[in-house]
Amino acid sequence: QLQEATANMTRVSEEQFNGIKTIQSFVAEKNEINKYNGAIRQIFKVGKDAAFINGKFFTTASLIGDLSFLIVLSYGSYLVLGNQLSIGDLTAYMLYTEYTGNAVFGLSTFYSELMQGAGAATRLFELTDKEVKIPSTIGKQKFLPMKPNGGCEIEFKDVSFAYPTRPGNQIFNKLNFKIEAGSNVCIVGPSGRGKSTIALLLLHYYNPTSGDIIIDGQALNDLNTKSLRRKIGIVQQEPTLMSGTIRDNITYGLTYTPSKEEIRSVAKQCFCHNFITKFPDTYDTVIGPHGASLSGGQRQRIAIARALIKKPNILILDEATSALDVESEGAINYTFGQIMKSKSMTIVSIAHRLSTIRRSENIIVLGHDGSVVEMGKFKDLFQDPNSELSKLLNEKSSRNDKKSDTSAANTVIGTSQTTSESISKNDTSGTDIQTEQTEAEKEIQIDAIDENAIEEVVKDVTEESKPIKIMR
Repeated sequence: QLQEATANMTRVSEEQFNGIKTIQSFVAEKNEINKYNGAIRQIFKVGKDAAFINGKFFTTASLIGDLSFLIVLSYGSYLVLGNQLSIGDLTAYMLYTEYTGNAVFGLSTFYSELMQGAGAATRLFELTDKEVKIPSTIGKQKFLPMKPNGGCEIEFKDVSFAYPTRPGNQIFNKLNFKIEAGSNVCIVGPSGRGKSTIALLLLHYYNPTSGDIIIDGQALNDLNTKSLRRKIGIVQQEPTLMSGTIRDNITYGLTYTPSKEEIRSVAKQCFCHNFITKFPDTYDTVIGPHGASLSGGQRQRIAIARALIKKPNILILDEATSALDVESEGAINYTFGQIMKSKSMTIVSIAHRLSTIRRSENIIVLGHDGSVVEMGKFKDLFQDPNSELSKLLNEKSSRNDKKSDTSAANTVIGTSQTTSESISKNDTSGTDIQTEQTEAEKEIQIDAIDENAIEEVVKDVTEESKPIKIMR
């Protein structure tokens, strides 16, 4: 119990330190202090109970030992008085008794400490004894891409899947699709319908409930997991950076030591060289736990550089540019476009933003039932108003239209009541419609800005501190 209480206190304190800005933003300091106070009080309660138990145990043991010594001494004195035992023999016997009692008392102390250690090691034993369902290296064949410097072909065959903790919630049901080697594919669909789960399955964090996942003709379940993951790069929507320097994070997981030029080159590709050189220690800048000293966009660009320096055969982008501004996103998209032309990687994008979807060659649309409802080229699907992709992209616009109609209706009702209320509601309605139109126009124009960004001067610098101009 003491170990569990201590672990809970450590978890609470770590969570509070990592989320200090969120706590301050919501003015929840009092709640968190009470939570930490509760964890401390739980440790105090468990410790107090343990102290009482130990006190009773050792007091009882000491009392029994002392009473035994007095009883033996009394009986020995009686024998000495009856000339049945000499004083020397009694003295020797009492010394042996004292040594034996101290040894027994020491064994009791050792037993108490042994039980404390066993309680602390219980969780470790649970982890070490836990059966690993997906072994990383044992009994698996090494993954060998058909083209060492090219993309891999990916195929899902009748894949069904549900998370082990939620077996009743079916994510995929007979999922079938094929991604050609070196192609650029975007997976879209409603929220919570398994887009990110595809990335987890490709990285072999889970086994499908049924069906097969084939990569370059090799079944995923037959592959060495570590050798597979070395060939896959992933950039997540909220990337996790490790405490250390920027250089350590860019080269994270590499089996060799890259040169400074290689690190600088990939940093320029991801347009993070400029802000890195502004730090006093440049690439040796310590960024703190989880990259706390960097902005969201900076963390995302470093995560992209970390994925690209691996030179993976498969690159998974899970909303990889969601934290970037329009200029930076356009520049990063240009880098991805160059990779797509070289066909050195198979790019699998997971996105909701129109700019990311338009960048992809092929689109895979997932349905609410966990199956593929549509596949094809972006232009063909986007131009077809009856396609599932068009319906998905226009769903937000439809909601905006409904809001506009509701606002207009409210304006008419307000007019029938009073003139002042009508004017107020008309102004509010007009503002809402303009805001919604502006948001829709921004989303549609992202791709146009994306193209224009290619010709613009990117805000980055070379070793000579000269700006770089990206040309087609």
